[in-house]
Amino acid sequence: LSPLFGLTRKIRALVQAYLSTANQGERATKEIAGMRGVGNMQIAALTIIGVILVEFYQHKRLGTISNKMFEAFLWCSLINVASEMLTLYTIWNMDHVGERLNRFAHQIFICSLDWMILFLFLYVDIKSRKQKRYTEQEWIYRLTPAMIALVLVLFGRLEYHVDEFVRYSYGPMAMTVYFSAAVYLIWMFRVVNRTEGVFDRREKWNIRAGILAWMLMAVIQLIKP
Repeated sequence: LSPLFGLTRKIRALVQAYLSTANQGERATKEIAGMRGVGNMQIAALTIIGVILVEFYQHKRLGTISNKMFEAFLWCSLINVASEMLTLYTIWNMDHVGERLNRFAHQIFICSLDWMILFLFLYVDIKSRKQKRYTEQEWIYRLTPAMIALVLVLFGRLEYHVDEFVRYSYGPMAMTVYFSAAVYLIWMFRVVNRTEGVFDRREKWNIRAGILAWMLMAVIQLIKP
């Protein structure tokens, strides 16, 4: 499941534009190879997620709320990886695809990442409640951060760092990922720590390790985009 937890933003690891210098050919070759490497990673992730989805639907499962949240998490993961591949193309071909398509691709990518974090939190939270349904007030309480992030994704500013070596997006829209991670991952950590009789010791340690890994990756991406 490690590819599903890749909160990494590979739109930041990119190729250098063709240079009109003596070593243009050598550099261009390395850059294209790097771009293909990133594409291969995404194809591998799509394959793994596809296999997991097939396995998920082939086996009988209880129609619990937590299973529905995990199903939504898987589909968001699939959309996220596919849209990430699209953003890699659009940000390096902005002159051809145009600003609107580039922004739309990033909106899908960022929104799917925000909702991946939400559905993962809901999966753990509902399991900790032993499948007890939320009240309307509890739903509002839990969905409010995600709705704030969604508004920023739809209407927030998105800017781009563009030079001959790297290209990546930043601004309020992109920052929603860090906002969602900060809110829901810390919330999830608190849920796991206070829950007794649902998760065994090994499950708790696995969840905590996963949360810490996500938080560490988010901090690294924030400091060094």
